[in-house]
Amino acid sequence: MTSVYTPVTREPLAEPVRRIQMSELLVAPMAIAYLALVFAPLGMLVIQSSGDGHSLSLATYSRIFEDAYTLSILLSTVRIGVITTSVVAIISYPIALAFLFATARQRTLLIFMVILPLLTGTVVRTFAWIVILGRDGPLNDLLRAFAIVQEPVQVLFTDLGVIIAIVQIELPLMILPLVTSLIRIDPNLLLASRSLGAGRWRMFRKLIVPLTLPGLVAGCTLVFSSSVSAFITQAVVGGGKRVYMPLLIYQQATDLHNLPAASALAIVLLLTVCAAIVLLGIVGRSRWGWHHA
Repeated sequence: MTSVYTPVTREPLAEPVRRIQMSELLVAPMAIAYLALVFAPLGMLVIQSSGDGHSLSLATYSRIFEDAYTLSILLSTVRIGVITTSVVAIISYPIALAFLFATARQRTLLIFMVILPLLTGTVVRTFAWIVILGRDGPLNDLLRAFAIVQEPVQVLFTDLGVIIAIVQIELPLMILPLVTSLIRIDPNLLLASRSLGAGRWRMFRKLIVPLTLPGLVAGCTLVFSSSVSAFITQAVVGGGKRVYMPLLIYQQATDLHNLPAASALAIVLLLTVCAAIVLLGIVGRSRWGWHHA
């Protein structure tokens, strides 16, 4: 008896290959634009920082790291970024937690209030802080009304004034990633921790912070990167009396016409930000892995 079974031959897996090719075609324009708009200018900066613009040299970089004034400005810029990021994180957590326990209507209102400052330009908000922090501004009026000070205090054109302005400007960049991480937490975990006798502080420290660590790292990365390069806020609120790396780069490029030094300073600032981002990523991954081991 002969078998009526006819083996079925399968065609090669052409569909997955076709999908891969299609995805590569879709990504190609973005990759080309990224190379043209990001890596090409960076390459030009590296070449320009060499001094003669034709061969690579580290002489400009060595002069930067041998100059105590430039190093002090770099450290001041990093310090401003670290302080701003820390203050923003401390302020953002209560706002994000309020969103977690709010009703649907309250969440809509909170998100609107968080996003509303982003609808106003940075220049407008920066000049508003000049009025607020001035000697005759609302801040000094409030301090004198509560008899905290007798004479107006100098907040404008100081590091404190720069930090206050940048903190308000950068708050949405921290709140939004934290809110995204918080809404992913299973409410049953919070109920279970309460039923086991955990207080609010213990629940926050042992449960909420570890589970929102990816959002915290993302927010810290965005805030630090933006705060150390906030040229407008640093220059306007600092009033030119407080010199940070963006203003120093601007002065070297426009006032002194020293393009090699300006390019080298820009590369140093970029590498500093990249080092901070890598460090935040390492800390975040180690802590996240430890809590989920």
